[in-house]
Amino acid sequence: MNYKLIPLILIAGIVFLMGCTQPPLGCTEEGKVCPDGSIVARTLPNCEFAPCPVKQKYFEVKLEVDAPFSTATLIFDQEGNITYEADAPKMGIGKQVGTAKITSKQFQELSKLINENNFFSFSERYEEEDLMDAIYYAITVKYTQEGESKSHKVMCYGECPREVVEIRNKLKELWGGEILEVGV
Repeated sequence: MNYKLIPLILIAGIVFLMGCTQPPLGCTEEGKVCPDGSIVARTLPNCEFAPCPVKQKYFEVKLEVDAPFSTATLIFDQEGNITYEADAPKMGIGKQVGTAKITSKQFQELSKLINENNFFSFSERYEEEDLMDAIYYAITVKYTQEGESKSHKVMCYGECPREVVEIRNKLKELWGGEILEVGV
């Protein structure tokens, strides 16, 4: 037996074991593409990918139109689906339903308009006095932000702030169809 190899084997074993318990000095420079298009890198100590960022996502925008003899609702969801329901039972008009789809770019533009127009800073109600027959509009935006759900509704009867009217007009434009408004 060659006893000269034993110290070399012991030294090699100790160096190997010490190397296994040392944390890495850096991680490989790989990136992971997140659902929102951003890229995250690996992080120490385990060189796992960092979590994808949680961004604000609007998941529902709703327009309600209440005319003297009819009601209508448009709902836009985060997948770009639009649902429409309306009726005017006092006028003999039964339930109307419809669906449409917008692109993710169009939905992003709608979200941007809502943010730029500071929708969440508006009062919940705007009402002109002395109106007899007017259309009542309400816009509700529900969203999630870092796991917390929030909702804000702005109702207008008659006059409405310009920025809210812009959002209402954008919703009508994206729908592209008629909205039942009977009795105006």
